[in-house]
Amino acid sequence: KSENFELCNVMIKEMNNMHKDLKGACELKDYDSDAFITIEMKSLGHISICGQIGGSHEDHNMRFKFTSDQTGLAIVLRSLQTSL
Repeated sequence: KSENFELCNVMIKEMNNMHKDLKGACELKDYDSDAFITIEMKSLGHISICGQIGGSHEDHNMRFKFTSDQTGLAIVLRSLQTSL
């Protein structure tokens, strides 16, 4: 449980740097499957968010990809910080 907490703190730190510098990327991977979420800062403050929920070997999984701007990153950051 503390390992998950530490991983979330690392991701929050990386996302804070991305929001401040308007560059960079972070990724959260599931140790038990190939599930993941990747957030990458693109040019002009746009971000790309992609990932997979559930392992590809499971009966049900979902892949997704969408774009937003740095305000979307701020919303995700606040949600993560308040949930910890």
